[in-house]
Amino acid sequence: MPVMDYVEANNAIREYEVEAGLLSAYIVAMRANVMKEDRIKYRAAELNVFL
Repeated sequence: MPVMDYVEANNAIREYEVEAGLLSAYIVAMRANVMKEDRIKYRAAELNVFL
C-alpha cells in the first residue's frame, strides 16, 4: 500500500526543491484513469505532463 498518492508525492518533491534551492524537476504523471477531476488535480499540483 502506498504511503502517498501522486499529488502528495509531487508536493513533497516541489517543497524539497524550494528548500534545497534546486531547479524544478520535470514530473510526468501516468494514470490509467484520467477523469476531468484528475486533470484539475494535476494542474493544481503543478505536474508538468499527465498521460
